Amino acid sequence: MHLLVPLHHSRILQSLYALLCVLVLLALLLAAAPLWLRCACGLAWFIEVLKHVRSERPIGLVLTDSGLHLSFAERSVAVRLHRHCFCNRYLIVIRLRELSPAKAHGRGARYFSLVLLPDSCSTSVHRQLRTALRWHCFDARVLLP
Repeated sequence: MHLLVPLHHSRILQSLYALLCVLVLLALLLAAAPLWLRCACGLAWFIEVLKHVRSERPIGLVLTDSGLHLSFAERSVAVRLHRHCFCNRYLIVIRLRELSPAKAHGRGARYFSLVLLPDSCSTSVHRQLRTALRWHCFDARVLLP
């Protein structure tokens, strides 16, 4: 089995994130809290938004018989599928853990969460990935114990 899932920015997810940012700003402006507390919360929120905007985003997910690989712009990371994933017709949420010999037993390993909406990839790829996740077409080397 070989499945290449090219990941695109989801307009639906970006719109929801922008709406959430507007709601947070309105809540900060209308909150009945001291000015210093509203400023501190606003600064913490702004730092979180900057981290989100500047974070490295994956451009693809490759599923093969030998394992999973998450592709970034300049590198590829071998990952394992966490047993808790969610998939239905309109939403796929995948939890992945980076595989690295230096980061044995999960200490210091990076975790990735992929949220895939129907506009994140093509319809046929979305359906194939959903089917593969539902039926766990991967062997024990791919799934976490």
